[in-house]
Amino acid sequence: MGLGYVEGVTLDYVHGTTTLFGALDIATGAVFTECTPRHRHQEFLSFLRSLEACVPAELDVHLIVDNYATHKHPKVRTWLAQRPRFHMHYTLLFVVPESGGTLMRSDYAASDSARFFP
Repeated sequence: MGLGYVEGVTLDYVHGTTTLFGALDIATGAVFTECTPRHRHQEFLSFLRSLEACVPAELDVHLIVDNYATHKHPKVRTWLAQRPRFHMHYTLLFVVPESGGTLMRSDYAASDSARFFP
């Protein structure tokens, strides 16, 4: 794909994608994010360290993640084991098909999350 060929880029386009790690403080509505060019355990640990620095030490942190291997890497498990206030909750892998973009936006707009991410 050359420059200016935007109409050919789809949601499942592999080259040029980025990873967004995000966290929501449900008490305040604050959003913590980190974009990385890759989705490896090193980037996930970097996000966890950033999150640890942002969240007051007296609060527990509940992480809802998919079953991707990055989230279960031995170094991630070791890091989490040393921090009992971090709790992992695994979900099924969530992938939106190319044709599901409109459906996802409409579901999102009707959800409670829409008030945090207008």
